[in-house]
Amino acid sequence: MIPDSVDCRLCGSAKTDNLGKIPDCGEFAGQSVMPSIKGGCLMECLACDSLFRSPLLSPVEYFKLYKRASDDLWEHYHEIRNDFKIIRDLLSDTMGGEILDVGCYSGVFLRDLPTKFEKFGIEPSEAASSVAHAHGITILGQTLAQIDPHRQFDIIMAIDVVEHVTDVSEFMGQVLQHVKENGLFIISTGNPDCLFWKKIFKSRFWYTSFSEHLTFPSRKYFDDYCKRAGLAEPLQIPFPYVKLSPVLRFVLFISQVMFFISPAIFRFSERVLRKMIGMADRLHHEFGLVAGGLFTDHQLIVIKKIGCER
Repeated sequence: MIPDSVDCRLCGSAKTDNLGKIPDCGEFAGQSVMPSIKGGCLMECLACDSLFRSPLLSPVEYFKLYKRASDDLWEHYHEIRNDFKIIRDLLSDTMGGEILDVGCYSGVFLRDLPTKFEKFGIEPSEAASSVAHAHGITILGQTLAQIDPHRQFDIIMAIDVVEHVTDVSEFMGQVLQHVKENGLFIISTGNPDCLFWKKIFKSRFWYTSFSEHLTFPSRKYFDDYCKRAGLAEPLQIPFPYVKLSPVLRFVLFISQVMFFISPAIFRFSERVLRKMIGMADRLHHEFGLVAGGLFTDHQLIVIKKIGCER
């Protein structure tokens, strides 16, 4: 039983609201899990405008789940991702240097960068990190804690990572200590300021439905964090996750509405479809809703490390 209010996991404020129960999910990072992971509730912080899932599993449980992650889960749509294009455009004006991708997965983003960058990665999935290594990416470990504390990089990226983190402030501090002066910290994650998410679909929004998505910091949170750290105001670029055709947009919108009305009906329909296309081995699990690209529900945050208090 989740109380109506719990302290915000991002800013510590006691002013939070319960936006409803998140449906349970029988999948984690592309792998089926049984029993299904309890969804908990989606909480809104009225102080920093962020959203977060509560309660959570233990850090040890999450780490074990990530070690089993599929090695090709995020491979299939990288060519239509809007953040990849935005980041490449941003990096095209840089001189190059050493770049670290935290949660690099199989190196799907790094591998296409020009040779002016020396590429490094952090990745907990053993299968995915092996693929990244085969593409010439130097894997430094499974977590940031395994890096030499004095090691710094010109650019550090966290693409689809922050939403998986339980303590965002701690994560931000860990990353920034590894960014060189005048270097960049680039974050791509969900945007809880999206009105369709926060005000309409709430706990049954597609992005909330994945059991590995835990924390959703707002633009205000990032602004406040940079002020506290003595950093300049970060650049924020809102964007839809992927490019969609009009037909697919319509289909996914219907799926989102159906999931909002009844996750059980949505999953029954999905089971019927999976059976029709020969995926009978996955009929009995509760999956999240894939509907990226419908709304401007993602954000790119670019932090330049100038004048950071030490």
